[in-house]
Amino acid sequence: MRQSLDVVNRNADRLLNLTGQFLGLRRLEEGRLEINRSLLDFQTVLRDCIDEARPLADNKGQQLYLDSPDLPLFIMGDPVQLSQVVMNFFSNAIKYAPRGGQVKVTAAVQCDMVRVRVADIGIGIRAEDLSRIFEPFTRVADMSTGGAGLGLSITKGLIEAHNGKVWAESPGMGKNATFVFTLPKQERETR
Repeated sequence: MRQSLDVVNRNADRLLNLTGQFLGLRRLEEGRLEINRSLLDFQTVLRDCIDEARPLADNKGQQLYLDSPDLPLFIMGDPVQLSQVVMNFFSNAIKYAPRGGQVKVTAAVQCDMVRVRVADIGIGIRAEDLSRIFEPFTRVADMSTGGAGLGLSITKGLIEAHNGKVWAESPGMGKNATFVFTLPKQERETR
């Protein structure tokens, strides 16, 4: 009976998560998503997400590291939504990188943008799938590990709602993948 209850609880959690994803996607599509912008150092978001994702990487014997300048990366954004963005990229990279692989996160200022690259030494993405990987319900061949195919679509919507851009790069299957996104850099107020 205890085992059956555990299965029911896991399935209920999965359905609750899926319902939340559907509602989030719908709000994004309709432009009804509330964004609580504030001045924040994106370095803090990245470091907090690295700390949160590290146990997932450790479970697969993977290296997860951040390469970023030793200076603040100020942006105007919603820290909760941007943490969701970063965690989606981190968890996908960890999921698709092999046991013992690595996930490298690089952050830098480029012109007036903060640019973040999440690269894995993983299974890669076919060229024909790169153009549609951010579409809702997309499940790329050879990459299906469950899920509804909403994570990258929601992530793209959140980045665009923050006036940023996102794209994926990969030389093909078996040749790694990199997800890149940019967010407008904000100068810290001097007053």
